[in-house]
Amino acid sequence: MRLRHSALGAKPNAGDFPKVLIVGIDGATFSVLDPLIKEGRVPNIARLIESGARGNLKSEEPIMSPRIWTTMVTGKSPDEHGVTGFLIGDGDGSREHLMSSVDRKVPALWNIATVFQKTVGFHGWLATWPAEKVDGYMISDRAVVLPQAIWNSAQREFALTYPEERIKDLERLRISADSLPIEEIIELVPLNEEEQEEYTGSLKPQRAHGLSVLKWSFAGQRTHEEMSIQTLQEHGQPDLMGVFLVATDSVSHTFWHNAYPDDFDGVNREKASRLGVIVDNLYAHNDGYLGRLLSLIDPNTVILVVSDHGFQSSGLLPQDIPKKDYAEYWKSEKREGTIAVGQSGTHHIEGIFIASGYPIRKGVTVDASIYDIAPTILALLGLPNATDMKGQVLREIIEPSFFRDSASTKIDSYDDIIPLAGREIDHGRLGEEELVEQLRSLGYVQ
Repeated sequence: MRLRHSALGAKPNAGDFPKVLIVGIDGATFSVLDPLIKEGRVPNIARLIESGARGNLKSEEPIMSPRIWTTMVTGKSPDEHGVTGFLIGDGDGSREHLMSSVDRKVPALWNIATVFQKTVGFHGWLATWPAEKVDGYMISDRAVVLPQAIWNSAQREFALTYPEERIKDLERLRISADSLPIEEIIELVPLNEEEQEEYTGSLKPQRAHGLSVLKWSFAGQRTHEEMSIQTLQEHGQPDLMGVFLVATDSVSHTFWHNAYPDDFDGVNREKASRLGVIVDNLYAHNDGYLGRLLSLIDPNTVILVVSDHGFQSSGLLPQDIPKKDYAEYWKSEKREGTIAVGQSGTHHIEGIFIASGYPIRKGVTVDASIYDIAPTILALLGLPNATDMKGQVLREIIEPSFFRDSASTKIDSYDDIIPLAGREIDHGRLGEEELVEQLRSLGYVQ
């Protein structure tokens, strides 16, 4: 019989350390979340905040997701850990490749935990392909289904997961963009008939086009959601678990003007009243998924919910573009007319930080940094911190007795004592042009 999260909060036996679950929601912001809490639409997140700590999580310019999410799990700056953006140069100036775990120069939390015989399991965290050998499992960010024209088979032939054969067990849970039921999309946003045709008629995500970006980002997120739930049910909870949810960022970029029309001049109010609900609805969807996770985890677990940045209005409305100018993105019969292209939402420097479960103190507000996540997780797991990590343990959110019971030790650095797997991958053989094109279509590469 599995214990539910409602049992969380009891102090573990002396000498025991909690498990840690970190849920990364790309682009989540309190400016959207707090009104939803008041309306009762995100009950699971509300309970975590009520029973624990919250605060702004300060990001760092330039705000690019791979560099920020990698900083959180290494405690190091992008210059130190090496994942500086979506595209990374090969060193000789000849070409650029899509970021990967090979580019990371320093150990991540899953490497450190493995050395200390802590089990780990991560789902979809950015820059985790090729999946590294750990004591547990890794489901890499490339273990999602996209059309063949976007996800070139050369990039998805190996190391999608660790152990590598794990992907065979999870294959049935993959959700492709074209197989995602339109009913799930309608639950998020009430598309009219023309918009449904535009959604289903897109062949691949087009840069800054809301409906096609939604189609692919949500399918990828739903895949990782189902894989994480199934893995928990079949294999139990590791000591350190991480899940990455991507769709909030994509939707906020392209639908922000519909959600917040007062911030813009010239918004179509009828369309905004209909389409603008998608931002709030996606947050509610994420909360529902979080509830599924919490129902499966051990009561002796600290839950962290974090984002790499927040969101705000860009002041720029999407512009109508002739669809024929982007013929390669559409089925032939859908190339007439115009489409709205543009990003009305832009990144804000402050993301979210939520923590709950013993030994997290109740009712504490904290100002945290992306650099504080790795040191704090190490402390919660009872593992030594490294003095060369830029951040600090968020002691103000942790019961003082926790540190008295478990003396906090430090080492100089993990960099030279923990080997990194997969260093032999040659990006020059991977042929990643199609993956780079996908990033361009999503607006992350110019």
